[in-house]
Amino acid sequence: MKVNYLIYLFATLILMSCSGLKKTKQALNSGNYEQAIYIATSKLQRNKDKKSNESYIKLLEQAHKKFAQEKEARLRFLKKDKLSNHNEEIYDTYAQLDAIQRKINALMPLNYQNGKTAKFNIRDYSAEIIKAKNNYVSDLYNQSQTLLNETPKESARLAFDKLQLINQLAPNYKNTIELLNQAHIQGTDYIYLSVENHSDKVIPKTLEKDILNFSGYDLDNFWQSYHAYINPEINYDYGIHLDFKTIEISPEKLNEREEVIQKEITIRKGYRKDRNGNYLKDNEGNKIELNETKTVKATLLTTTQFKAIYVKGQVDYLDTKTNQVLRSFPLDTEFIFENIFTRFNGDKRALNKKQLILAQNNFVGFPTSEQMLFYAATNIKEKLASIIRQNRFN
Repeated sequence: MKVNYLIYLFATLILMSCSGLKKTKQALNSGNYEQAIYIATSKLQRNKDKKSNESYIKLLEQAHKKFAQEKEARLRFLKKDKLSNHNEEIYDTYAQLDAIQRKINALMPLNYQNGKTAKFNIRDYSAEIIKAKNNYVSDLYNQSQTLLNETPKESARLAFDKLQLINQLAPNYKNTIELLNQAHIQGTDYIYLSVENHSDKVIPKTLEKDILNFSGYDLDNFWQSYHAYINPEINYDYGIHLDFKTIEISPEKLNEREEVIQKEITIRKGYRKDRNGNYLKDNEGNKIELNETKTVKATLLTTTQFKAIYVKGQVDYLDTKTNQVLRSFPLDTEFIFENIFTRFNGDKRALNKKQLILAQNNFVGFPTSEQMLFYAATNIKEKLASIIRQNRFN
């Protein structure tokens, strides 16, 4: 059984090796030289001196030669073509050639079983890379400046991406950091929030301020900034209006319900005895209890205090340039104040656990209408924030 497993394992390894060679040859023959190089170098990284991996060395030589020839031919064409700007592709191509060479250099030397060493035409592309990078970075800089002079915010965001790339390729290039800040400001949508009241109830200013206080709700993202109050120095792109349409507050209600409750309880009287005064015991040797059943009663008065507020509104998304409503969303919430307590006369043992707990409660003063509005405000803020998160401006 052990021998059979070893044979199976050996056969699997041979199949895997053949599969890798087949993929490498297919990539090479189809002109996908970079894929062939990556498969071959991946195999050789594990064990470049392994006899079965010798075929990958030969394939790597062939793939690198053809890859370099193809890329250098492409570079010659790009440099001759003066009608178009190819600085990005030229830089990328040199970077690819250099990356492949570094991958191969890490494996050097690569030796065949007969003692010969694999040969690769390794070139120093550093000067070409520096020149190509400088040309590419200069293009990106000029493109970003052109974009920043355009009106659409999408142009500023595209400029930001180009400037970020400049910062990666050439940190501290000219005034890139300053332009990045400018692009961020120009590309940001500024949105103000406001509250309007068209209900027949008065909304205190402190409540309006509380509703607009969205600290901790994380509404801002990189390209959107939300303001609770209008800054006259900012040209806002959009507005979000919360318009209260209906505020209904119920009257204070005090409901009382009286009921007589009764319950049978068991009273322990001791233990049973025989005529001689000895304790009677059950089959397990335990004393037999002497119990008495008794019905206890109590009159229970349950009082319920109730007051509710219902708020209905509408959230409008506005385009400040055209002053048109882009989208509208309904918003409604309800808050209920309820306090329940009990009083009883009679035997306390007639009450259950819940009734006993309620007997510890007392009457409390009803909240004012203004307090009810503040209680409902937390839910209003959460629902408004949810609407904004789920319906971002594009």
